[in-house]
Amino acid sequence: MPHVEIRIDEDSVFPSILELKDSINEIADPIDVSWSNSRTEIATLRSFPDRQFILYVDDFPAKDKVIATLGLPLSPPLPALERAKNFLVEQKTYDWRNFCEDNKGGPAPKYLLLKLVADQLRKGNRPALADIMEPLFLDGIRQEDVDVLLRLKARR
Repeated sequence: MPHVEIRIDEDSVFPSILELKDSINEIADPIDVSWSNSRTEIATLRSFPDRQFILYVDDFPAKDKVIATLGLPLSPPLPALERAKNFLVEQKTYDWRNFCEDNKGGPAPKYLLLKLVADQLRKGNRPALADIMEPLFLDGIRQEDVDVLLRLKARR
């Protein structure tokens, strides 16, 4: 897999990787490309494993999709991660549903939750949130309902 960086810039005007594929070997790294996450683009990107690319997407949902598709590490902005954690745990700011609503256009709340859980698991902890990840990602539980699931889990 090539080295990839993803940037959000809805006004960027770069050629796509498909437009550049025949001349990529003559272009210096990093190579700036506009990205739509199509299967053809992904296959082309993977055919240049030793190159460096900067992929430009329009918004956070597009970035989240690219990260998931390419299997890249989650790297949400730290302030968004801290806000997500506070909205779930701090009683003074406890307002997860409004956080999810207000965060539209930002990093997906479910990916923020996944990052929070992964960081805790790497530290050797087992947060209550870890038990909710499977239903959230595989069973169709809405990300807005995570706070309710956490409260139900705490009552057991």
